[in-house]
Amino acid sequence: MKKIVSLLLVCALALGLMSSAFAYTTEEGFELPITTEKKTLSLWLPAGDVVFKTVSNQGESYYFQEMEKRTGVHIDVIHPTVGNEVNELNMLIASGKMPDMIAPPFGWSYPTGFDGAVEDGVFLDINELVEKECPNYWKALHLNNDIWREAVTDNGRIAGFWNVSVNGAQPPFMGEVVRKDWLDDLGLDLPVTYDDWHTMLVAFKEQKGCDAPMMLYYTGFDPMNVFVGGFGVTETFFQKDGVVKYGPLEQGYKDYITMMAQWYQEGLIDPDFASNKNFLPAQDYTTTEKTGAFYEQYLDLSMLKSRSDNPNYNAVAVSTPRVNPEDELHVRQTSFEVGSSAWIITASCQDPVLAAKWCDYAYTVEGDLLASYGQEDLCWTYNADGKPEFTEYMYNNPDGLSLAEAYHYYAKLGGAGYYHWDREFAGMPQSDLDAMTTWKTDNDAAYVLPGTLSMTSDEASEYANIMNDIETYRSEMVVNFILGVEPIENYDAFVENIKAMNIDRALEIKQASYDRFNKR
Repeated sequence: MKKIVSLLLVCALALGLMSSAFAYTTEEGFELPITTEKKTLSLWLPAGDVVFKTVSNQGESYYFQEMEKRTGVHIDVIHPTVGNEVNELNMLIASGKMPDMIAPPFGWSYPTGFDGAVEDGVFLDINELVEKECPNYWKALHLNNDIWREAVTDNGRIAGFWNVSVNGAQPPFMGEVVRKDWLDDLGLDLPVTYDDWHTMLVAFKEQKGCDAPMMLYYTGFDPMNVFVGGFGVTETFFQKDGVVKYGPLEQGYKDYITMMAQWYQEGLIDPDFASNKNFLPAQDYTTTEKTGAFYEQYLDLSMLKSRSDNPNYNAVAVSTPRVNPEDELHVRQTSFEVGSSAWIITASCQDPVLAAKWCDYAYTVEGDLLASYGQEDLCWTYNADGKPEFTEYMYNNPDGLSLAEAYHYYAKLGGAGYYHWDREFAGMPQSDLDAMTTWKTDNDAAYVLPGTLSMTSDEASEYANIMNDIETYRSEMVVNFILGVEPIENYDAFVENIKAMNIDRALEIKQASYDRFNKR
């Protein structure tokens, strides 16, 4: 659908996005500190390896320490175990001993939806609180109608303090990456089709001798449905022409699983993929000669090169593969104006007004600069146009930190506040920026469902009862098919079992939820 964008246009796009930053308004006269007595709030916050490169607890980071100095509020950060976040949050809720705030992990949802969590006394209904005590967040939610409809439930409840984009929806920040230097050595072009990928991976295995020609997430899919996209399906639910579908019921899903099982048998996939629970592949693979194809974020590409001992290392972005060269693509990593992360005040919060005001500070200009860019002068300065811009300290950190690592220490990613997805552009190599264009070209992401669909409590309860069993079964079977534990000849029986588990009713509920979202 999209035409290939020239290098000149990409440069112009980056400059245009930088000039559009801070296109929002904030309340004047936010008074600091927000409390004259030292107060403590607890925040349950998942964190990955990128955080623990600099601190043992994110509460020790510059961002949280500086927030305490400014607001007078100490945040007791509680980290769940990496890879077990969903289970630990469910156990926390079941215990009834909730912290003041939580940041739900990617992929988690309350069994009866956000409205159900409020009605069950787990989450706090914050609408009145936000309208009265959080003028900055209230304005952020009303920058346009898309933001409002993505931030609330069908009942109009504000589902937490969202990360709100100030520049519209972010282009794809994650996609497939391959070792271009290896391709050059082997006389191969960048892969376009899945057959091209197979040829490339065989060459990587046989001629480069790598341990894991292609990296794969433990689910059998990458976290953002990047690699499966060419088959016109996603790992679970998607929509086509307004009709909600469930991936395993579609032929493209079977074709994908069949292909991956064959590739695994041929030794083309990381043999230990089923235990790879890091959101991104480990750098001891991606920066070495152990793998030549993996999924990655655009802002990490130059960092990977800098950490490789191979002077010729060159990892470049490639488009989502497709079955046939002429196929149109409609599935990729995509974002909306309201991010997938939020900080939620629980019903157990000892001081909801204090928690709300603490979150609201991130939507002021001053709070946003801290949250989005970190420490002034060290991490960022104003450029000639009066816009904030990261310094050399962030791009070429003297302590060897990547931009992502330094960023997680001095600023924050996700949760309450604005999201300036173009903030890294000014000092980033053009080759890294080009990755976003590569992943977006000829792929409109039209099949991807919005991340903030909501259900009624009754719907959510019925849906959870159905899908908990189906998803447990599906996830186990997908991995077993790929590993060869379960023969692919049993795939049709797998589908029939899912149908017998009442997937049709779950699809009806999901469809109703999607239809209501479109009418918000």
